[in-house]
Amino acid sequence: MSGNGDRADAALRAQLALVGRSREEIAKAWLVEVILGSPLADLEQMPMSWVSGELPVLIGDILAAVGEGGSRPSLGEQQLQRAGRMAELRGEASSPGQVAREVASLHSALLSKLREELDGADPQLFAEAAERLAALFGELGGHTVEGMLEGGGDYRDPSTGLPGTKPMRMRLEQMVAGAKRYGQPFSLLVFGVEGPGTREEGEESGHDAVLAVVAAALRGSIRLVDEAYRLENDELCVLAPSQGPAQATQMAQRLAALLARLEEAGGLRITVSAGIAACPDHGDDPERLLRQADTAMWRARATGQPVTIGAMQDR
Repeated sequence: MSGNGDRADAALRAQLALVGRSREEIAKAWLVEVILGSPLADLEQMPMSWVSGELPVLIGDILAAVGEGGSRPSLGEQQLQRAGRMAELRGEASSPGQVAREVASLHSALLSKLREELDGADPQLFAEAAERLAALFGELGGHTVEGMLEGGGDYRDPSTGLPGTKPMRMRLEQMVAGAKRYGQPFSLLVFGVEGPGTREEGEESGHDAVLAVVAAALRGSIRLVDEAYRLENDELCVLAPSQGPAQATQMAQRLAALLARLEEAGGLRITVSAGIAACPDHGDDPERLLRQADTAMWRARATGQPVTIGAMQDR
């Protein structure tokens, strides 16, 4: 089995090397689409030196990461910084939605070239490459948010180490844009926390410690491509690419099981109530999705259930 996997990875790397020869062509195709989709007044803010110098290198880095093998491809810090510079250089000229579309356009351009080179010759190899590419662009999408928030005082919550509400909303807008244009589904989970020190208990002494424990457990119950955030009112949030309500429910159940084991081991009583909204199942508007998930979380808390799912959107 391992030998077959090694041969498949070697075959994929060989094909990706062919795609890599076209990285400047891919960069040009991306630039044309971005220009066509940008207001005329914004074109003077286009980071042309980044496009001509760093983008082809980034494309090569992405292709190399796709060919590394394993179920969790990832980019290094230098490559992520290179990607984040796109948002930094655009500055105030781009909204989160615009940057989301630009990242999604690069994903589309690479996917199109992979399909051209791989799909006809080896559909299974193309499917594997497409899945790894999607995981990498989930990582890239999150990093562009960091680029746009560089220097922002409310980026990361000191209690949990998680990004806060503002980056969550920016990332949610990105993911909705990707879902609308490229059919990339995702789930949004909101977790309400109850335990010693949380607001429901009427005391604040252990508040930060409880949230830190839950945040650590949450990191252990989500995938590498999932993104966790700290919201107001003792709530945590997860954005889970390519996950429907069923998979999101399993994620919430894993977190509840982890916290139950902590209580058994040390007597620390912490419970979570989870609400889920999925795109496009429950809508494709960021505010609606967040409201659906939050309402479902409160319904779970009121009924004593660990997790409930938002209402389906009207068809």
